[in-house]
Amino acid sequence: KNLLEVPDAEGKFFRKEIIETAKTQGDGWVDYLYKNPETGQVESKTTYLKRLGDMVVCAGAYRK
Repeated sequence: KNLLEVPDAEGKFFRKEIIETAKTQGDGWVDYLYKNPETGQVESKTTYLKRLGDMVVCAGAYRK
């Protein structure tokens, strides 16, 4: 399922930002709002990304 065009709770296309950051910087952080599966609430989330060849590896965490 392609989720590239699905925005976060505030309309931010964070997946596109992740890809653009990977292309232009190679690595970095992207912040957005996302539903936390543990709480069921929309919460702030941050994701670190790193481009590795033609792949982008991401690790995200909810902020408290």
